[in-house]
Amino acid sequence: MIDDNPLIFAPHSITAATFRRVLRSARSPAFVETDALLAALDDWGADRAIALAFFAKESSFGTRGVAVRTRNWGNLRRGRRMIAQTPHPFAVYARWTDGLNDWCELLKEHYCKRRGLCRLRQILPRYAPSSDGNNPERYADFVVALVRRWQRERSNEMDIIEIFRLLAAGHNGLTAVDYVWNAVFGAIGAATAYLADNEGEVILPRYDAEQHSVELGALGRVLVGAGAGTLVGYSGYVPFIAGVVAPTLLPALIDKIAGFVERRRK
Repeated sequence: MIDDNPLIFAPHSITAATFRRVLRSARSPAFVETDALLAALDDWGADRAIALAFFAKESSFGTRGVAVRTRNWGNLRRGRRMIAQTPHPFAVYARWTDGLNDWCELLKEHYCKRRGLCRLRQILPRYAPSSDGNNPERYADFVVALVRRWQRERSNEMDIIEIFRLLAAGHNGLTAVDYVWNAVFGAIGAATAYLADNEGEVILPRYDAEQHSVELGALGRVLVGAGAGTLVGYSGYVPFIAGVVAPTLLPALIDKIAGFVERRRK
């Protein structure tokens, strides 16, 4: 978890997928620039979670206040990339990414490098001073709490996009021969787990309709293991582990689905 007074320019506290999901869920107008925003944060070395929390605090992800018209990530007064100023004054930008770049430049070049103010609670008294009607401590508390919430969400449930990316990465460079070997390793893993369970009496798959229970049997486990080894990609021990685990998870999943269908019928 992020600490109570984090560095602004530090390793990312959330994944790119979480960053993308938050903007999408908030219906942020900046969502269409997600790739460019992520690239800009990488270039500056800024923690994407803190930048996103600032965006939430300043304008509810660009959906409220003057930022709706100015595309100003941090509601800055001025910046090198601005194209105009409002009467208030706030900088106006052609793109959200330009506003984010100016936000990063302000915090890194002017606060961190020149004044040695590199942590959240050091920067905020200057960035959002109480003389302008702000409460720097509450602002910092908001940022930290929001980042921690995103981190908890991430730890509780892996983003489905990341799962597909991991699966896709496992198939990079694999040949037909590799897939055959993966199926073999998956089948061996399933057979090993089957023998360890000492269920030699059940050879063929069977389904108990009354109990909504599934027993894959030796043949079913081997086939599921081979399929899991092929699907997971990668090589070596990964297909073997998939072969061990998949035959256990699949019946549990079928049981849950069957139970749900039965309850719906009643």
